[in-house]
Amino acid sequence: MKKMKVLMLSLVFLLSFRLPLRAEEGKILRIGLMTGYSLDRIQVTNAKGPFRIKAPGAENVFASGHVVEILPAGDLVSIHFRGRQTMRGSSFKLIDASIDTPGLPWRRYAGEILVRCESGKLSLCNEVPLEDYLASVVSNETEPKWPLEALKCQAVIARSFALASLSQHSKHRGFDLCDLTDCQVYHGLGARNPAVEKAVRETRGQVLSYQNRPALTLYHSTCGGTRVPNNVIFGGSALSYLRGGQDGEKKVLCRESPHFGPWQVSLSSSELAKAFEMEKLEAISLERLPSGYAKKVSLRGNPSKKLDAYPFWLKLGTSFGWGEVKSLNFSIKKEGERFVITGRGMGHGVGLCQWGARKMALEGSNYRKILNYYFPGTALVPSSRLEASR
Repeated sequence: MKKMKVLMLSLVFLLSFRLPLRAEEGKILRIGLMTGYSLDRIQVTNAKGPFRIKAPGAENVFASGHVVEILPAGDLVSIHFRGRQTMRGSSFKLIDASIDTPGLPWRRYAGEILVRCESGKLSLCNEVPLEDYLASVVSNETEPKWPLEALKCQAVIARSFALASLSQHSKHRGFDLCDLTDCQVYHGLGARNPAVEKAVRETRGQVLSYQNRPALTLYHSTCGGTRVPNNVIFGGSALSYLRGGQDGEKKVLCRESPHFGPWQVSLSSSELAKAFEMEKLEAISLERLPSGYAKKVSLRGNPSKKLDAYPFWLKLGTSFGWGEVKSLNFSIKKEGERFVITGRGMGHGVGLCQWGARKMALEGSNYRKILNYYFPGTALVPSSRLEASR
């Protein structure tokens, strides 16, 4: 929930390309690390004990507190210690090492980290057990202080989403999932929380299924009172368990969210024109759904443009920050040379509303009931019975 579930650009691929693969709860995932950064070098260390760097036929052990620098060297990877190169090869594995590089977040991970060179930059991949991965993801994607049933709900949908989304990056990047919001936010061991670990442990191996496969359990922070079907926002095939509708039967469940709204942001015509690569922007008009969510956006100017609301919203997020135009449930009006955007909620509005799930948990619903409400027609089963998406 702390990071918005917004970057779902590969969703159509996920919905349309599936082959059988047994999904075991002890599965090792390959997670791309630091994928939002251009890695010209990294420094690794371990303040609490020794760490190892391995390559086929070679291994170096470094004492606690020592710092090793890793650099790209053409298509190879170069390992430097105390100012000199000590190893060089196509790939290395880091074991018990923390990434502690100036200008990058400090990160420590369970499992092994594979380091390769890709287009002149370092590429990192963490090989981590599924349940360890979830303990970090759930801590990042929700609030650990929330009720246990809400955390258990998040653990199940994070597990289901991961298994439904396997290998969406493997063809081009060599890992199953990235560590950003278009997959799920993963920051390794430093993000883990005891309450979340309890929720993951008590739901171990449990997955929401649909037609004997893990369900694509999309979620977002705050729907603002109304959720929308997946195909309306992302295109592709409609999934019956992501059909949208009012959030709450007698009252809006997510009203206590700080993002419920209405919120408002004002952007100048010149900065919007620059964001959308236009010389001049004169007017913006919307085609909106009855729920209030934007469907199409028309930009009149030089040159005029028309696009779906979702890519328009993504561009706003990358240009001005994800905390500005918080959701797709918005309207726009022009005031002088500025455009005032008013909306409700936070996120894409498809699937589970996290603040709604929190409210249901506070009112006594267990995680099974919450999951059934947000993903009707799915079944909660052991992951070992399912086929994962590929």
